[in-house]
Amino acid sequence: MKVVNDFKPDVILFFGTESDFPLIIPELKVPSIIWFQGNLTVYEMMYENGLKVKKTLALESLKHMLSGDTMYHNFLMFKHLVAREKRIFSFAENFIGRTTWDSRLVKTMAPQARYFHCDEAMRPPFLTNQWKQWNDRDKFVITTTIRGNLYKGLETVFRTSEILSDKIGKRLEWRIIGIAEGTVYTKAARKEANFPSSRPEVKLLGNKTGPEMIEELLNSDIYVHPSHIENSPNGVQEAMLLGMPVIATNVGGTPSMLVDGKEGLLIQNKDPYAMAGAILEFSESPDKAKLMGENARKLGLVRNSSKKICDDLLKIFDELTQTKK
Repeated sequence: MKVVNDFKPDVILFFGTESDFPLIIPELKVPSIIWFQGNLTVYEMMYENGLKVKKTLALESLKHMLSGDTMYHNFLMFKHLVAREKRIFSFAENFIGRTTWDSRLVKTMAPQARYFHCDEAMRPPFLTNQWKQWNDRDKFVITTTIRGNLYKGLETVFRTSEILSDKIGKRLEWRIIGIAEGTVYTKAARKEANFPSSRPEVKLLGNKTGPEMIEELLNSDIYVHPSHIENSPNGVQEAMLLGMPVIATNVGGTPSMLVDGKEGLLIQNKDPYAMAGAILEFSESPDKAKLMGENARKLGLVRNSSKKICDDLLKIFDELTQTKK
């Protein structure tokens, strides 16, 4: 509040409801707006959709157990943050969102608030680079970009890879960006799916820079997003901007990102058979995959236009400042 009083802003933008900053909203004398990111309340419900968090305890080190720095302890903290988030929704005045899912959550969790639509700007190299279809090579490469949360669907990747092992007709190479080998989550997901680290199909690459990510994506045949809950996954939007064929689970706000059968394929969550079938559909019909990738890029270049997003934001801020408290 001291910073607010000293700086005297015209409007205050909060980035998400996951932090404690929006708790000052009732004390503010200027308009404020929250840019919707995820939603802890719903994410908690989906947290153990892939595997139970208690199954990770046996894989934790003694040091992390004693210090309270385990996936289970983080889950307990997550549950605590849900209560704080519900408080924030109860008095929030304005939201910026971008999907049907987040607009419905605002309508029910913050009925007093106004909702404004504005899409997200992506890093410029994803708009300027373009994927080209690979032909006549002996491998089929899939890329996935996810973080190491239990609800990101890594166990579904392992199960799907197992199903595809003797069906795809080429050497399968599934490359995962954002998760490293040897983490507790990786070990738990492998154990859940009975997929040992000796299997060569799935390669966990850890974190990558933007240019490294683009190189991996351009070297791939398709992009697959296996998460159990999302709002507007950057990985999906980035792959669409590059013009890649995309397969994603039909969860949260993801259906607002693409139309099934037009800009990509949406599949049932937590279903390795449907995921494997969609991958085979693209591998066996490269013309269909290419067309959907082209459609995805056309949509992405309009939706993620930095100029459009900047104009939309300025209009929102103008409206907020014209209706000051």
